[in-house]
Amino acid sequence: MFYYIFKAGNGYAGLVSEKTGIIALFLPNKRSGVLNGIRGKYPGARPANSKVLAKAAKILQRYFDGEKVSFSGVNCDISSLKPFTRMVLKRTCKIPYGETNSYKWVGQGKSRAAGNALGSNPIPVIIPCHRVIKSDKSIGGFGYGVKWKKKLLELEKNSCIKETV
Repeated sequence: MFYYIFKAGNGYAGLVSEKTGIIALFLPNKRSGVLNGIRGKYPGARPANSKVLAKAAKILQRYFDGEKVSFSGVNCDISSLKPFTRMVLKRTCKIPYGETNSYKWVGQGKSRAAGNALGSNPIPVIIPCHRVIKSDKSIGGFGYGVKWKKKLLELEKNSCIKETV
């Protein structure tokens, strides 16, 4: 298990990977906060500068700089998660950049269960759980807090505007 910490936006973010792909993303924070988060959740992870992690980091840096990006070439491994959670996360990846859909849609009618599954998403942004909102169009929750969710949605909205100008 390996980790890679990189500059992203106004802070540092961290990626954790196995040989099979990325298993976690820690959103931008102080470098020490990201490192402590990684060490707390993945104590056996060692620092690495692999091509896979560096490629994902470059895409994420562009994302946090406000560019519209695609994560389609980034290999994530969610195989250790429960089947329902995997299904919800895979459906979440189908929500287009800058758009939202409902917990009911991603959970195929099981809104509360979908919310719980999204709350355990270890790879936010790449698996865009921030794009899932309540059916009444209110924001809903987010593992990193509603403030982060709003920030990510605003970032995507603004990058979509930039692209069309």
